Amino acid sequence: MQAEVFGMLAGFRCVVARSPSDIRRHAMIETRQFCVGLDNAPGMLARLCGTLADSGISLDAMCVSDDAECCWVNFVSSEVEKADRVLAEAGYRFLSEKVLVLRIENQVGGLKCLASKLAEAGVNINYIYGAGVPDS
Repeated sequence: MQAEVFGMLAGFRCVVARSPSDIRRHAMIETRQFCVGLDNAPGMLARLCGTLADSGISLDAMCVSDDAECCWVNFVSSEVEKADRVLAEAGYRFLSEKVLVLRIENQVGGLKCLASKLAEAGVNINYIYGAGVPDS
């Protein structure tokens, strides 16, 4: 089974997350990550989140990074086509790319174990999202 999993990872960037719904049912899913460029200024993230929320788009996982002039918001949503359309219609600068979402058990060493196995398989982890969900 491990060889099949790592074979599926080839050619994809890797997102490691614990997020709702799909992650509970599947050990690994293929989806798309959105990378949205924003001005690094007060209110820009609120505007983006408002645009998504007003369109009924939920975020399963998100991370934000910045520099002096730009802020990059990376997120995963189960509503890929809708998010793509809404971002384009709202005039955002963004790109989307294939990613894999993997569930890691909430235990000491969980990420170490997965990161080590991916490294042994020659898979580079470009992004890690943390999104806690209840164990129910």
